[in-house]
Amino acid sequence: MIKSKSSALISTLSPEIIPNAFQPHHTTPKLIALSSAIIACVYWHQNGLFCVTFNLQTRKILQKMPGKQKPYPTVNSEAIAIKKGNQNLIILRHSPTEFQILSIPQLRLLHKFVPLDETNKSQFYMIYMNNEVITWFDNIAEVFFWELFSTKPSSSLQLPFNVGPVSSQLTNRNLLIMQNPISKQLVFIDVIHKNVTGTAKVEHNLEESINSEDRLFMSWSSWMYGTVNGTFYCEKLTPDLKMIEIGQLPLHGLLVETFLLDGTRMILWQNISKCKLYEMANDKLISYKTNRPKDEQYVGFVQLPKHKKMFCLLNRDGGLMLLRVK
Repeated sequence: MIKSKSSALISTLSPEIIPNAFQPHHTTPKLIALSSAIIACVYWHQNGLFCVTFNLQTRKILQKMPGKQKPYPTVNSEAIAIKKGNQNLIILRHSPTEFQILSIPQLRLLHKFVPLDETNKSQFYMIYMNNEVITWFDNIAEVFFWELFSTKPSSSLQLPFNVGPVSSQLTNRNLLIMQNPISKQLVFIDVIHKNVTGTAKVEHNLEESINSEDRLFMSWSSWMYGTVNGTFYCEKLTPDLKMIEIGQLPLHGLLVETFLLDGTRMILWQNISKCKLYEMANDKLISYKTNRPKDEQYVGFVQLPKHKKMFCLLNRDGGLMLLRVK
């Protein structure tokens, strides 16, 4: 069930904080909140890595730092922003079997993550959860747990089957959910006790998410001649690992994209001509009207600290926008 509510306002903070957001197909800019007033954007431009910081109060760029590590790692959907003590860090993929930790905003190389089994040429994946790095290959039914700057895993866990690159984190339950991309079967991992708590057979594809409200997201879609058709599902995971559907969104049109905001409590849905915002209540989706300029596409977002319903959005032209939900 989808219930209508009041509007969400989108305003311009800066018409251009990066040259433009039309990155090569394998890169996507990453927005990071350094404080309640300062955000950073790590992006790729003209074969180089850059980080620009922006003051939200003065609406001015503070500094722009080029990356010094060559060849450069790639900024994409796998980028992980971490705050460790007084350090702001970003983890970026450097190759199919290597990730790098860089400082923000200096983009100084601090550490490399390389799998111990260097003979395995399969894709190496990584997430960050419960102050640990978790890695795996898509052709081995095992995950590895690392401390942030360690050179070898502290422990490992055998899984009942191989898993793909997509995962979901339920931080309130220290639960990591992964999926076999062929059978669609889910595996539930307790990251504190390092054990498998269960499995489940589902029909659709697991969506990447991090949240603290027992929410899982699934989808199916088909693509033909630039048009997407499918459905995006919001589900609640019960204590006994059963899923209850809260709501669903149609995936239909040109360039359909779905972003999960506010720890996945807010959902930003857009295609080439429309932009919609939804909020998840306990048993329904609440719809907001937006005042988004026609055809403006968003490629990145970050929630502002201490502001539950305020977000910065980056559009494809490199402009920084402010989204305020009433």
